[in-house]
Amino acid sequence: MSASEPGGPGVRPDHPAAVEQLAAENDHLKVRVAVLTALEQRFRAILYGIGDGVVVTDLRGRVQQMNRAAESLTGWTEAEAAGRLVHEVFKIVNEHDRREVENPIDKVVREGAVAGLANHTLLIARDGTERAIADSASPIPGSTGAPGGVVLIFRDVSAERQAAKALRDSERILADILESTLSGYWDWNIPAGTEYLSPAFKRMFGYEDHELPNAPETWQKLIFAEDLPGVLDVFRQHVGTHGRAPFYNEIRYRHRDGSTVWVICAGRVIEWAPDGSAVRMVGCHVDITGRKRTEALLKTALEDVQRSNRELEEFAYVASHDLQEPLRKISSFSSLLVQECGAAVSADAREYLDHILAAVKRMQALINDLLQLSRVATRARPFAPVDLNETLREVLEDLDARLKESGGTVTVGPLPALDADAIQMRQLFQNLIANGLKFRKPGEAPVVQVRILEADANANRAVLCVEDHGIGFEPRFEERIFGLFQRLHGRQEYEGTGIGLAVCRRIVERHGGRITAEGRLGDGATFRVELPMRHANLKEGDAT
Repeated sequence: MSASEPGGPGVRPDHPAAVEQLAAENDHLKVRVAVLTALEQRFRAILYGIGDGVVVTDLRGRVQQMNRAAESLTGWTEAEAAGRLVHEVFKIVNEHDRREVENPIDKVVREGAVAGLANHTLLIARDGTERAIADSASPIPGSTGAPGGVVLIFRDVSAERQAAKALRDSERILADILESTLSGYWDWNIPAGTEYLSPAFKRMFGYEDHELPNAPETWQKLIFAEDLPGVLDVFRQHVGTHGRAPFYNEIRYRHRDGSTVWVICAGRVIEWAPDGSAVRMVGCHVDITGRKRTEALLKTALEDVQRSNRELEEFAYVASHDLQEPLRKISSFSSLLVQECGAAVSADAREYLDHILAAVKRMQALINDLLQLSRVATRARPFAPVDLNETLREVLEDLDARLKESGGTVTVGPLPALDADAIQMRQLFQNLIANGLKFRKPGEAPVVQVRILEADANANRAVLCVEDHGIGFEPRFEERIFGLFQRLHGRQEYEGTGIGLAVCRRIVERHGGRITAEGRLGDGATFRVELPMRHANLKEGDAT
């Protein structure tokens, strides 16, 4: 210092100028300390509040500071770790081979640049807990600009790794499923003009994966030429409506062996450009050749059934006109012969004529019953709501003469309403009740009960019961009695053609139901009829 400077040589310490200078320097120092203190507090607030783990070391790799996140991840407190080598606190290994990984702090000290961990690194905490982490280390500039320490920042990425693994597993499982089914999938990059076609896609048409290129041109060459324009039109509609119109086609491809492969081709655009154009589209092909063959067989079978129904209608016409007319003439002339000849007809001849008239009567009854059976299908009506209580009232009116003749009784409980063909319901219950009146015990008045066993609208199911106390039948005949022309008794005992119960079964099955019988020889029979209550999917006029 010069003699003229305060506090210099020749200036006494107690000189007013020197005292003033010292006071100014002291104030300046206090300001700097306050600033540094504020900066340190701010640094600590950031350090301890940050969500990632942070460790600060000196150039020798000894821990100076740690935040709470680092304490939680390593299992060391800041006080315990202070002064220790970072390798003790921050132990890391490769998750695959378990070898120790170079600590990024060592690399920063050696190279003086930012360093990060390799992938697949595990942090082993003090208690042995292992966590997948991601980290980086950076040098801390000193007062001279050279590194004065290192800061290490790291975070737990276990959840991210698990999510990524779960995604990879899902993708692998999905690929395995698609490859193990009849599905072939595709992934189309539309702007690039490239398209991934799975091996299953190519095998569907008889090719191995390496034999066909992954390109849109591949499937466009395999598809039937007349089907391609329709597919492209559906694609344009899908893109034009921004995915609202579905991309779905049932189309034909040519197999390597020349055969036809029917497929469902469905997909959707999953990535769009800002201008609304399609970028990426994914989808699948499902082989439905077997289904198409079945549909063709069903169509042929339906045509056969329709042809058969037409033949039945023709038979019904013939039976009701051409066959009935000769029988009426036989009956009429036989009756005239008896009336005209009178006493001139011998007893034997009269007996022969009686046999002729009885045979004609049986033939007419048989033709009429066959007509009833054929008309279950050919004269069927659309299903509509039917009140079975009203149906039974009409049936009992029709059977009034037979009830009076036999002295029989029919009791009817409350019955449900259901969707059905009203005429066929009337025919069904008339046959079942007449059956109970006919097969009565000798010398006893018949008793028939009609009741509901179950009516569940939620289950769409009604179960009805027609029970009599007549002669019954052996249980071994429970199925046989529903066959055509099946009789358990001779004509001399009980009249009939053996068709009535076959008509009942045909009616119930046409309604989507089921009829069963339970017999008790000498103790009556019970017929159980199960029918749907509603036919919501039937179209108007559908009678099959």
